[in-house]
Amino acid sequence: MTGSTLQSFYEAVTARDLASARRYLSDDLVFRGLFETYRGPDEYLNALTKLLQVTVRLDVRRIVSQGLDAVILFELETKAPVECTTLVTEWHQVVEGKISRVQSVFDGRPFAAMFSASEAHGGGSVEANKQTVREFTRIFKNEHNVDGVGHLFDEGFVHHFRSPVPAGFEGLRQIGIMMNGAFPDVVVTEEDLIASGDKVVERSSTVATHRGPMLGKPPSRKRVQWTEIHIYRLKDGKIAEHWAEVAMMELLQQIGALPQVG
Repeated sequence: MTGSTLQSFYEAVTARDLASARRYLSDDLVFRGLFETYRGPDEYLNALTKLLQVTVRLDVRRIVSQGLDAVILFELETKAPVECTTLVTEWHQVVEGKISRVQSVFDGRPFAAMFSASEAHGGGSVEANKQTVREFTRIFKNEHNVDGVGHLFDEGFVHHFRSPVPAGFEGLRQIGIMMNGAFPDVVVTEEDLIASGDKVVERSSTVATHRGPMLGKPPSRKRVQWTEIHIYRLKDGKIAEHWAEVAMMELLQQIGALPQVG
């Protein structure tokens, strides 16, 4: 029974069916890994959810069981922010058909930065949060793909742009559409990226050609540049809140929408 319980659990995990996997976990489950300890099935499944988001492949190699104890060996392949393939060995204690204790052992060196920087506030690591912001900048701003970043945002996302910008992600998306229309060749360069707790601060510089209308101003065809500062709050590895300070006066003066000062 011990081996079959473990087999069924990992078949559900591999299929990403964590609701079914939950049936094989004891309510007093304790998981001990190289970096963190999880108590209870909810904490453990929450950690598995995050792991599966970066998992490319999970192949069970062997399960050996005796009495209440079982050991599983599986190969795990992950993608960014930690791209590697590693062998994982886990000892499980199974009581009355449910997993009650887990001890995980693997080569943790590729994962050390992600876990050692982990902060309770954001439910993720500092390095992983920075990677999420960089991915947003790459896709949304430099690839001009405003519809390709939904997976990076929390469902309750809040921005702090003023009305009449719509609330939530749709407001940010509309700003992206407007900027891409006015500056279709925009290129954003990261100057600083600073992270602490659940927040990431990005200072960037931008260059573009004014090729479309903006705020009623027709295209000037001028090559322009400006600076931006963004603050992102992340929740469970996704962007949950956003503040922006853009050098808008500098930009509008360059395209002729505002007079030059001095």
